[in-house]
Amino acid sequence: MQAGAKCLIPRRALSILLECPNLLRSLRPASESINRMKILLHISSRLQLNDYIDRCIPYRKKKTRVNPAVVSFFGPQVVNSDLRGNLPPRRWGFLGTQSYLNSTLRRALPIYLVYIFWNVLRTASVNGPVMPLYVQSLGIGVIVWSLMVTSFALGMFLFEWIWGTLADRVSGRFLILLSLFAISALYPLYTVPFLFPYFLVLQFFSGAFSAVVAPTTRAYVLDESPQKSVGLFASLWWAFAVVGSIVGPLVGTYLAALCSFDCPFYLSTALALVLALFVALTFPKMRRTRSARKISLRSTLHVRSAGLLFVSAIFAFMTHSLMRSFLPLYASEQINMSTFQVGVLLSATYAVQLAVMPMVGWLSDKFGRRRVVEIGFALSSMMFLLYFASKTQLQILLVSVMISAVLSAGSVLLALIPEVASNTMYGSAVGVYGSFEDLGSLIGPLIFGFVWTTFNPSLIFAVGSLAQLVSALLVLAIKTERKDS
Repeated sequence: MQAGAKCLIPRRALSILLECPNLLRSLRPASESINRMKILLHISSRLQLNDYIDRCIPYRKKKTRVNPAVVSFFGPQVVNSDLRGNLPPRRWGFLGTQSYLNSTLRRALPIYLVYIFWNVLRTASVNGPVMPLYVQSLGIGVIVWSLMVTSFALGMFLFEWIWGTLADRVSGRFLILLSLFAISALYPLYTVPFLFPYFLVLQFFSGAFSAVVAPTTRAYVLDESPQKSVGLFASLWWAFAVVGSIVGPLVGTYLAALCSFDCPFYLSTALALVLALFVALTFPKMRRTRSARKISLRSTLHVRSAGLLFVSAIFAFMTHSLMRSFLPLYASEQINMSTFQVGVLLSATYAVQLAVMPMVGWLSDKFGRRRVVEIGFALSSMMFLLYFASKTQLQILLVSVMISAVLSAGSVLLALIPEVASNTMYGSAVGVYGSFEDLGSLIGPLIFGFVWTTFNPSLIFAVGSLAQLVSALLVLAIKTERKDS
């Protein structure tokens, strides 16, 4: 492009400018560059002029020549910021999502990757199908296994809100590194024979340190997410977690069948150390600008909508503990599935969630987050009853896959937090929300273990159906009350 070439503004842009006297006044030469930046962003968002600006500003690897007409109209700061890549990027095609989501995904990608590998290492051993099968091989009964699951959930319940509160005050990178080093020291202890009687203690501390990663990464995702697309990014957080949860059970059960039950625990330890190095090198800093107005956590908890949201998470995660901890036992003992088949069963459910969750998040942003959750929970409540008619391995697989698909609506519960909590305390609110999730994971195994041993193993699915129905009714009662910072 020649130095004297003119950069013409499209007629549509001029018509909008003529309709806005305030914008015309801010175009005077005496205006500050920051006002010109606001005008450029406004026009760009209205007319998608990014491609037009690109034609006016040629990009080169070493020296960049900018048309003087562009500099005189937009101002030097606007042009320089465009060259630094601070303007909204071009649109991309995921379900019509706006262009700025592309850069948001790039910023959030290290967070998502950390959570993927975190889920691989935990579901390969302590939180995957290997753990109940390993306990069963040691001759430990269902009641003791229920207490072990409860002990793990108790550790998460007592500490997750603490970690979430700390995430608002100290570096999230430091908290995650602390968790990973603690996990790498705890997991090998599960393979030491004389420590078998202390599994309840190991489970408690494993749960306590496992509770660090979820609230920290959730707070970062909410911090990075555009307000109108919180549902999509919250669902992506769950989807990336599902990626790790697909790989983890397959790798863990394969190693257990090929080598021994000790191998998955050693693998998780090695992955924790590698992930610690990745976190130290790539994990970002919190971007949110803090508000000068102090909003307490207690004031948020006293909001009726927040209370209903947190309580609904209890019942929703009772069924999560059912699918994660008791479905493998039911498939192994009642349907006679092998160790590897149980791993395939859980991985299939996670694979379906991976495919469905991004779509669920986008639908929630488009049609309403509470509506999507209500429909998903109501459908899952009815589908749990299908387990009573499932007698073969194929039937169990199909029913589990269908239930997992509709349970994906639960990922949108996280997206409701910005509507009931201030952005200055996302870590605290997410931590408290996670503690209520953990409370559901704590109560669920006790109830399901009692029903399993006292009545009939298949009745645990009736309890799961009831829990999903109650959760749907609680979400139905929520009235969004935005807490602005």
